[in-house]
Amino acid sequence: MSLFKKFTAFSLAEMLIVLGIVGTISAVTIPTLTSSSNYKERVVQLKKAYTILNDAQGRSIASYGQLRTWFKTDTNAKAYTKRYYDRITDFIKINKGGSSSSITDCFGGTSGTMSTLDKSTLSLATTFGFTFANSYQLILSDGTSMLIAITDKTCSTNKAITKTNCPGTYCNICGYAFVDLDGPRKGNNTLGKDIFGFYIEKNAITPMGGRASDMQGSLTASNETAENTALKNTCFTKGNLCTSWVIENESLDYLNAIKGVCDGNGKNLSWSVISCK
Repeated sequence: MSLFKKFTAFSLAEMLIVLGIVGTISAVTIPTLTSSSNYKERVVQLKKAYTILNDAQGRSIASYGQLRTWFKTDTNAKAYTKRYYDRITDFIKINKGGSSSSITDCFGGTSGTMSTLDKSTLSLATTFGFTFANSYQLILSDGTSMLIAITDKTCSTNKAITKTNCPGTYCNICGYAFVDLDGPRKGNNTLGKDIFGFYIEKNAITPMGGRASDMQGSLTASNETAENTALKNTCFTKGNLCTSWVIENESLDYLNAIKGVCDGNGKNLSWSVISCK
């Protein structure tokens, strides 16, 4: 009787084939998983920045009174912005900050000009009506950077929809805040990818790109169509006015799409279709 047993094993050729198959699967799936993880991380960062801004403004209002009363003695937009910046940064931990006329390396881009999703460029100052040199920049302790511009000391500016459709606090715009999630020296400096905007209102910070029906308190088929068209032409095409969609849906799936049409399955993203899966 033989003392040795005969064992079977994979040949070298078979092992190489298996390793080749595993490598191919990994090459296909790992970038997708990494991208999905990165998108979720950006959503968390954006919501955190939103909370920080809202909390700082709320605490400042509790300390100094209503926002539109802050600027009574100020005579120009840079003075408005400096006062706002000085007061909210009492309640925000920052690594660096100051006037954009003297500090140019806190917020990504040159003079507020950003890349867009459709590979063009967009000037924040021109689009939203402020002078870049009058804005203030800062970097948070977690590396997120911000740009702040107060443009109306009476906080009565109407934006995006008609004044009659703005109940409560909506449309009482004092200025704008933009965040660069991965700071000025990393990422794409691209709207809708790492740069997102907020309205500074008299009582709150509001994500840009909110639905008109949310403000009006009603939704009809006609204005839903109009809202989805606006969403495609702004957020899904330019990356502009994406903040509300991202925060509300906790999704960046439009980055897997071209102008809102998902790559592969042809799904059309909208306010009701929030994922390409």
